Amino acid sequence: MTKEQKLQFIEILSSVLSSENYSLAIYLADISNMNAHHSNNLRRNCYISQVKVLMVKNTLLNIAMEKYKKKWTPFFQVIKGNTFIMISSVVNTPAKIIQDYNKKNKSKIPLLKAAYVSKNFYIGNDKLEVLVNLKSKEELIIGIISALQSKLTNVVVALQSPVYKIIFYLQKNINFTQ
Repeated sequence: MTKEQKLQFIEILSSVLSSENYSLAIYLADISNMNAHHSNNLRRNCYISQVKVLMVKNTLLNIAMEKYKKKWTPFFQVIKGNTFIMISSVVNTPAKIIQDYNKKNKSKIPLLKAAYVSKNFYIGNDKLEVLVNLKSKEELIIGIISALQSKLTNVVVALQSPVYKIIFYLQKNINFTQ
């Protein structure tokens, strides 16, 4: 890699790391001891799930994060060995990819080093299950809509029942004073 290419790469990394777009999830994984075939399969899974990936030299990553050192302090402790960066707009997709890949291949590689999701840092592979179970923005919206929809359905059903049932219900549940 030439010096100009390194500078361009650092600039790209810096722009991602400086982003105030908190809908981005950034995962750091360790894929050391993973052969080319397995790493290509992992990349393919990421591509299919629309997760952007970068293989980064730690020195370049450190340089890119140096500008924003205060924000990325928890990441500095895990930047050792090979660093595979996964960037996604869906918060739990990279975690699901790692977990599914490990189950499918009966392996512990890739290993989650750290993740930055919704302004929170998750350090260590033991946080993988927590990250997998996080609800994405879309899942939260669907849950809220379905909860509202069920309440609304009850109201509509009550309104569609004959008037005498409504009057009976009101008389039974509300104290009318004459």
